[in-house]
Amino acid sequence: MPRRPLIRSNSLPYHVTNQVNNREAYPLDLTRVWKLFLQVLYESCLIHGGKTHALVLMPNHFHLLITCPESDLGTLMGDFGTEFTKRHNRASDRCGHLFRGRYHWSLIDSSLYAAHAIRYVYRNPIRAGLIEDSRVLEYPFSTLPMKLGLAPMELKLHPMDSYLVPEEPDDLAGWVAQATPKEEEELIRRGLRRAQFQLGMERSSARRQTLSEPAWPNAVLK
Repeated sequence: MPRRPLIRSNSLPYHVTNQVNNREAYPLDLTRVWKLFLQVLYESCLIHGGKTHALVLMPNHFHLLITCPESDLGTLMGDFGTEFTKRHNRASDRCGHLFRGRYHWSLIDSSLYAAHAIRYVYRNPIRAGLIEDSRVLEYPFSTLPMKLGLAPMELKLHPMDSYLVPEEPDDLAGWVAQATPKEEEELIRRGLRRAQFQLGMERSSARRQTLSEPAWPNAVLK
């Protein structure tokens, strides 16, 4: 199947993900992979003018939210993938492809979808059973602890261009910790599989499915 053409935007964020070959775990210890990932992503963004909004590293894949105002996603991710694989292979004494194929992307064109996407990315370790719901803020291979001041800021992070995403650490912590209804979580998952994040139609009718605004918890509203 031919690869779909990239929708280029210098103002809208993308959700980007990729998986290790055969869905296996990274050959290196995840702590070392995380350090390598941050270093290479920082360099790629510096060279190509990318702006990282959120990153979560899982045992065999990653989720990244990024905007490319000075280049295009293909150039940045191509450079990142080549350099990250080279350094990972050198550190793990292996050769060949690390990822199963080229990265998957989805362009996000609304504040509502951007807010749901960032919460979806940060809560991914819960869905995978890697961490309890109450400890989502502590997952070590995520930029969330950096945003909350719980870990050193090892990667420059840029706010999402969405009025629905809180920036104050206390507000952000309470907002991410809220569980997403299962039916909405499935809508977000399917939306992020599309070239441009969008919701489908209900099978039983012609009504378009919708997402509610992810409200901030009352405990942290000023």
